[in-house]
Amino acid sequence: MRYTNGMATQLDVSDARVAAAQAEVNQVQATRDYLVALAELERALGRPLPVERKPIERVAAIPNQKEVNP
Repeated sequence: MRYTNGMATQLDVSDARVAAAQAEVNQVQATRDYLVALAELERALGRPLPVERKPIERVAAIPNQKEVNP
């Protein structure tokens, strides 16, 4: 919107998109690190690990491009 109104450059828009994508990657990595640490803790305590099997297509679903870049 700022770009459309002449208040930002294309570089500003690109930087914002890169920052948003990096934030999403950081969130996914943090979630993975948390789950790995939780599994390691459960294993160290001798507790069984809950395992949920899902088809790879559902786990690795690619979001609709229109949702990512409206």
